[in-house]
Amino acid sequence: MAKAQARSRGGSRPPHRRHASNPEDLMFFPKLRKRAKWVFAFLALVFALSFAFLGVGAGGSGIGDYISQLFHTQQGTGTPSIDAAKAKVDKNPKDAAAQLELANAYQVDNRTDDAIASLEAYKKLKPNDADALQQLASLYLIKATAAEQRAQDIQASGSGAFFDNLLLDPSSKFGSAAGPSQISGIEQQRIQKAYSDATVEAAGAHSKEAAIWKTLTAVEPDNSSFLLELGRSSAQSGDLDGGLAAYKKFLVVSPDDPNADRVKQIIKEIEKQKKAQAAAAAGTPTATTGG
Repeated sequence: MAKAQARSRGGSRPPHRRHASNPEDLMFFPKLRKRAKWVFAFLALVFALSFAFLGVGAGGSGIGDYISQLFHTQQGTGTPSIDAAKAKVDKNPKDAAAQLELANAYQVDNRTDDAIASLEAYKKLKPNDADALQQLASLYLIKATAAEQRAQDIQASGSGAFFDNLLLDPSSKFGSAAGPSQISGIEQQRIQKAYSDATVEAAGAHSKEAAIWKTLTAVEPDNSSFLLELGRSSAQSGDLDGGLAAYKKFLVVSPDDPNADRVKQIIKEIEKQKKAQAAAAAGTPTATTGG
């Protein structure tokens, strides 16, 4: 997944309104980041965090490795067909083994949402199955990552819909006479909604993922891998305080971990985002840097 970069808002610019022909003012996504909720401005950090820790955990084995191992194990153990597993569940919905088989069958078939539903049902029957909880967390991560990628794709391709705005200066006599493009306006609304939906879906999936890692860290409070995943998923869901708490506890539990320096950098970035949010809420201009 490509690493998104946050733009630095220069505090040295004069307070007066800049000319409308400035390309940054005319492009859609910079406008969206200015007008939308903080979650859109936070998206760059979301991608940075995901890039930093996907596949990275204590000892070099993270959730990315876990997902790969999980798929390999499932495909190598003769997972039953969806129809066969579903027949067992229909016969007895409280059969935990059948629910798990169905979840695995769905997952092998790349039906993530269905696999999540089956594992959620299994979790109600076997709430303390740590392996199943990690599997469920991995599915929420897959769902969130797909939504994040969709948001990136929308951002990458959507700017082309507003290319006419870059060529046409609305402050010029010709631009004023021509007026805004209705087609671009309609397309802008469509893309804005798609972008918003994707980021909200990603944050929601990360929130559910974080809840699972929180449960696991309650059982194993000194598990550094669990703390890393809790920190990442919490921050990616928008829970900056939860992310900071998990990352800081990780440093206490594993101060000499190979990822410790990177975690310290992420903590600094999250703290910058918290300050930026506070400044934005107070109406104070500030500059933020992602990475």
